[in-house]
Amino acid sequence: MGVGAPFETAAQVRAGRLDAARYGVAPGSSLPGPGFVRMYVVMEVLHRYGYEALLWDEVGVGVSDADADELARLLVAADGGEVGAELALKRWVAGDARLRLGSAVRQLSPYGDPPVVVELRTRR
Repeated sequence: MGVGAPFETAAQVRAGRLDAARYGVAPGSSLPGPGFVRMYVVMEVLHRYGYEALLWDEVGVGVSDADADELARLLVAADGGEVGAELALKRWVAGDARLRLGSAVRQLSPYGDPPVVVELRTRR
C-alpha cells in the first residue's frame, strides 16, 4: 500500500498526494471522486478501531472536507509510526459519533438502486 502502489489508501489520496477525482466505484457511477474518498477516509478510521462497515455503507455523514483532510493527515502520520497522531485519532473517534456506527446504517448501491437502511446488531 502507498503512493504508487496498486492500492493507495483513501487517507493518502485525501492528504493531497493523489487526485481524488480519479477514484470512485466505476466510471459513470453515482459514487465518484472526492465525496467517495471522504467517505473512505472515515471507513479507514472505522476499520482501524474495530468497527465493521461494508463497501456501500454510508459512513461519516456530516464529516466536512476539513475534517476528512485532518483525519487523513492523522491516519498517514499514525501509519508512519507517529504515536501522537494515533492518540489524537483515538480521542477523536471516542468523542465524535460521526466516526462510529450506530444501530443502523444507510447502504448505497453502485447500480443506482435506492438506498436501504440496514439495522445493525452485535453478534453473540
